[in-house]
Order: sequence, then C-alpha cells, then structure tokens
Amino acid sequence: VKNDSGMFRIFISDLISLVQAEKNENPEGIAKLLTERIAAWQLFMRSSGKKFTKEKQLGLYGELVFLESCLKSGIIIDQLPEFWTGPMRGTHDFHMSDEIDAEVKASLVDDPFKANIHSLDQLDLGNAKTLYVVAVKFKKSQDNSLNLIEYISKIRERLPNKFIKNQFDSLILAEGLDITNQNQKYLKLKIENIYLFNSDELHKLTRANSPGIISAHYQIVIYDINSVTRDSLVKRASDFNEFINKFSAKAIL
Repeated sequence: VKNDSGMFRIFISDLISLVQAEKNENPEGIAKLLTERIAAWQLFMRSSGKKFTKEKQLGLYGELVFLESCLKSGIIIDQLPEFWTGPMRGTHDFHMSDEIDAEVKASLVDDPFKANIHSLDQLDLGNAKTLYVVAVKFKKSQDNSLNLIEYISKIRERLPNKFIKNQFDSLILAEGLDITNQNQKYLKLKIENIYLFNSDELHKLTRANSPGIISAHYQIVIYDINSVTRDSLVKRASDFNEFINKFSAKAIL
C-alpha cells in the first residue's frame, strides 16, 4: 500500500497527464473528464489497501463482458459514465435508456447460479420502467484466455475515441482496481453462456415489498441448471442477443 504522500503525487500526476492528453478537447469536455477522474480517485482511495478479491474480479469481468457485447453490437455510447453507471456507485450497473436498466451478475457455478444483492435498491426499478438481470456464466481457464487486466486492455482498444477511453480509465479506477499492483493474481475466464432475466421474475427485497426493513444484503438463486430445461436456457440466451440488438441502432444518451 502506498503512503499518503506517494498516493497524492500519483493522483496529481494523473490529473496533469489527463489534461495534457486532452489538450485539444474543448474546456467543457476537459472539465467533465477532470470531474469524473477526481470522483474516481475518491472512490479508489476509499478502497485503497483492500484486496481486489476473486468475487470483485468476477463481478467486474461480468460487467466488462456486457460492455463488450454492447460495443460489438454497434451501440453508440456518447458518455460512458452515463451508460456504465455501476463503477460510480449507480443503483444499477447499466443505464440503457430512460426506461430500461440492466444489472449484471456473474458466476463460475450454475447448480445453482447465485447472486449477491447488496441493497434494497439493487433489484428495485428505481427510475426505470424495466430492470433486466444479465447472468454471465464463466468457467476458469488456464489456456490462452485473457486475464482481467488483459481483457480491460482489449476493451479499451475497442472504444471509439480518446475521450471515451479516458472515461473508461476513470471507471476502472473507481472500481478499486490497482493495475500497478504486481502482487495481485488475476482470474483467467472463459464465457460459457449469457442469459437474460426480467428482475420481476426473481425473488427480491425492495423498499416497496419489504416495509420496515431499512437495509439488506442477501443472496438469490437466478437459476439452477439441474431444475431448468435446456430449451428455456436457449431462449434466455436468445433473449439476451435480441436485447442487445434492440439498442444497436440507437445512440445512448
């Protein structure tokens, strides 16, 4: 763990580098990037010294898989933090439109596929009319699959311009991932399947259905491979692809 003065020097150096890299951007754009980066550093510093656990790696990997699926489909993202809202502690992971949000859950097992729910708001609709839960089933890999850091680099290269890439860097920082930590071991994962669920299909606690409960952290079963039919999972995989393609011709925000 770096000491306070060392961390402060890195923080200031990062802000200077960001301004220099975006010197041709308009003042409003630079101000926005700086505001986002400072907020990201604040979140990072709160988690400084905490281990980036396998559970956190798995969760971030899942969100990156969803983001890559959106990019591959041709979804136009003008402002990444307004689309990928999870890293900056948004209620849901992704804000697809004024009416639709998405929450991503990842797991290495599906007998059953369990998900940690961290608040009463996480599966609540909030300002959305529909909340979808995307279940990403992974398996560990020891071959030429990418580890988390390599996968982050791959997605960064896919982003359309330097401005969005700098926003992406801020979001990764906000997740609490210290990419300079050489002692951190990273998972290497392969995607097995991606399934789509409407949150209303799932058991959930919300402020509306749980009066008197102030806060909650709990687990739910999204599906169990032993008690669902293959056809139903095939349909959910197809539903995911249709869901992504629905937004492919639209500009998000």
